[in-house]
Amino acid sequence: MPPHIPRPSLGGVQAVLTSSSSSSSLRSAAAVAATSIPASATWGVARRRLPAASRFVSTAPAAPIPVPPESPRYIRIPEPPQSSEQRLPPVRGHLPVPRQIFNKFDGPLKTSAEHIKATVPLSEAEKAGLPPRSNTEALQRLEAASRREALAAGLKGLWTRKQEKDRKASARIHWKLKQHKRAAMAPEGLDDVLTRGTPGPVSLLNTAVQLDPKRFERAEEARARHAAIQERKAEARRDALARLYVAAGDFIVDEAELEDRVNQIFTDSHFMVNSIDHGKNIWESEGSPVSVAELRADASAAGGRNSMSSVIGEATKTTARQKTVAEELTGDKL
Repeated sequence: MPPHIPRPSLGGVQAVLTSSSSSSSLRSAAAVAATSIPASATWGVARRRLPAASRFVSTAPAAPIPVPPESPRYIRIPEPPQSSEQRLPPVRGHLPVPRQIFNKFDGPLKTSAEHIKATVPLSEAEKAGLPPRSNTEALQRLEAASRREALAAGLKGLWTRKQEKDRKASARIHWKLKQHKRAAMAPEGLDDVLTRGTPGPVSLLNTAVQLDPKRFERAEEARARHAAIQERKAEARRDALARLYVAAGDFIVDEAELEDRVNQIFTDSHFMVNSIDHGKNIWESEGSPVSVAELRADASAAGGRNSMSSVIGEATKTTARQKTVAEELTGDKL
């Protein structure tokens, strides 16, 4: 936290001015300051010590110092009695970053006397050695000489600052390179060695691999197995091509054949004429599936039929259908 700088508020000053004791104490403090401090610095010291004196000797209650919300002292954080924090001294302002006025090769050239003389040359009268004709001309010559000196001092200062900045940047780069190289070439730490999941150094030294004494026999067996597999694949491809050649005679190749085939299949009597069982399919043998309307009719019908009997009847139908499907799949009666 920055050091606390006491700044009395308007309320505190007004309270000090309104009280008679405060005014007398102010006058006494100013008199003491004037007698103990030289005359050249009396005004400034009295001006700095006046609020402090009024704070210590005033009997009126001092108003709190107003701190704006944007101030770092707006929220007061207590500090420990023995703080080891090293605080930097307050810096009032900073130097601006200048523009790039020095190129790679014209640094020493711009700081030379010849460049400064060429930048701010002398007048013709000054070159001829003539005295000034008036006080105004004398003042102008004095101001021109002051500008030349300021230009020379500014250029030399900026050149020195640039050299110092480049030197620090180069030193920092070299230091980082050395640190990176030292870290890269450093030996492995003991913590890494003890926590490594790979085999230890003793196991790593034994890198010899024993050759399989039956490696040639195993290679011949693998070659024979591969040749047999390739032969079976080739035979399967030849059989597939032969079956495709035979089945190509029944392929539909034009629209007339496609229309005839569609008309032949999609007929009302397809299962009665073209089927092997002549109509013995699942729907013609057992009837169409039961609908919701039929279930409701069976559940609400009179004459001794109830819902349980209808459920038993439908279960029997389902069992019969499943038996018919199994017979179709197995090709034999169950």
